[in-house]
Amino acid sequence: MDNTTALTFTMTAYTAMGNYKNGLFTVFLLLYCIIIILNSLLITVIYQNKALHQPMNLFSCMLSMNEIYGSTSLFPAIMFVLMSETHEIVVKWCMAQVYFLHTYASAEFTILAVMGYDRYVAICFPLHYYSIMSHSKIGKLVALAGLYPLIVFGCFYSLTLQLSFKVFYMKLKS
Repeated sequence: MDNTTALTFTMTAYTAMGNYKNGLFTVFLLLYCIIIILNSLLITVIYQNKALHQPMNLFSCMLSMNEIYGSTSLFPAIMFVLMSETHEIVVKWCMAQVYFLHTYASAEFTILAVMGYDRYVAICFPLHYYSIMSHSKIGKLVALAGLYPLIVFGCFYSLTLQLSFKVFYMKLKS
C-alpha cells in the first residue's frame, strides 16, 4: 500500500466571492428547488392526465426528467464548493461531474432530435402518423434518447479515468 494523497483542483474564483457566498448559496438553492418542483409538477401532470399521453408530451416529460438529472449533477456540487473553506474538489469527483454534465447535455440534444423527428413525421405524413409512430417505435426512441448518452460518455469516462493526472500536474508545475 503506497502513501498517496488525492489530487484536488482549487476553485480560486470562489475565494474572491467572500461576503457574497451566503447570498449566492441562497440563490442557487432557490433556483435548484424551483427547477425540481416545476419539473416534477410537469411530470406529474403528464403522468396523471391520460389525454396527454401523446409522443410529444412523453418527450417533453423526458426533457423534464433530464433537467432534474442535470441540475442535480450541477447545483449541489456548486453549493458545496461555495460553502467550503478550501474551495477544493477531488479529481475523481470532478471527473464524475464532467460525466454527469456531458450525459445531461448529450441527452438534451438527443431528446430534441427525437422531438424533431416526431414533428417531421407529423407534418410530412399526417395520415400515417400513428402507424409510423407506433408504441414500439416510441419505446425504441425513448430507449435511444436515454441510453445513448450513458453508453457513449461511459466509454469516454472509463478511458479518461485510466489517465494519470499526477504526471500531468507535475509537467504543468515544471
